[in-house]
Amino acid sequence: MEISCIVQAPELLDKVKALWRRNSRTLGPFPAGAFEEHTAKGQILVAKANGDCLGYVLFRDVVTRNQVAITHLCVDESARDRGIAGQLVGSLRQLRAHTRGIGLWCRRDYEAANLWPKLGFVAHSERPGRGRNNEPLVYWWLDHGHPDLLDLAGPERPEDVLVLALDANVFFDLEGQDRQIDFESRGLLANWLQPQVELCVTRELLTEIQRHPDAEERYRLRTTTGQYRLLKGDGTTFTKLIKSLDEVLGPATSESQESDRRQLAWAVVGDADHFITRDGGVLD
Repeated sequence: MEISCIVQAPELLDKVKALWRRNSRTLGPFPAGAFEEHTAKGQILVAKANGDCLGYVLFRDVVTRNQVAITHLCVDESARDRGIAGQLVGSLRQLRAHTRGIGLWCRRDYEAANLWPKLGFVAHSERPGRGRNNEPLVYWWLDHGHPDLLDLAGPERPEDVLVLALDANVFFDLEGQDRQIDFESRGLLANWLQPQVELCVTRELLTEIQRHPDAEERYRLRTTTGQYRLLKGDGTTFTKLIKSLDEVLGPATSESQESDRRQLAWAVVGDADHFITRDGGVLD
């Protein structure tokens, strides 16, 4: 299999369109001539093998924000579960490595919503949808790890302060609606400890919050994360680290295990000194 820009494989454009039509219920309508326009701009990448289109990613460049927006990411049903979506996104990242990152909107109830975290995206925010059931649209973001103005300003904490990355279970202990703080988590609030540590969160926490069934609580928790420093790091290093964790621990067998490993990987690439968790599986 090979990933190519559609400009280099124009014979596959009709097959890209056919794949879109077969999946238009979730991809949505697309204006006539739009595929040709994106082709001319080099904004379609195709996964091809033996002259067939196995999948494609169609995107646009948001120049004013120095970022990329994915419009379509589609893999043929016969070629799914082979890592093609990840390879398409990886090729797009290499092609637009100079940008801040890649973003997209996806309905919360779509099956694809389970795919984005596996590709390194985090659930950044949401807004009401306009469909029949007003199902929320979630904004997923894949950061390229370039420093922003705050990063360039340098750290504001003393060098002897330990950076603690909180696992989701500890964050929910401290900030959840029930506020039934676990005894161990309560220890993080001890007055004597405050000058010695900085409590931080990882990008995966935003995805964990997105799984909460109550929209108001999701909004409240996302707002609460603003009280903590969000650890940043290079997405490419994150992806390599996930692969290393899978090699050491074996393939993840549940969504929860996948999320645990992403939490840990983001803590590592974010240069946390310690990862704070009550998860028995992770501790073991």
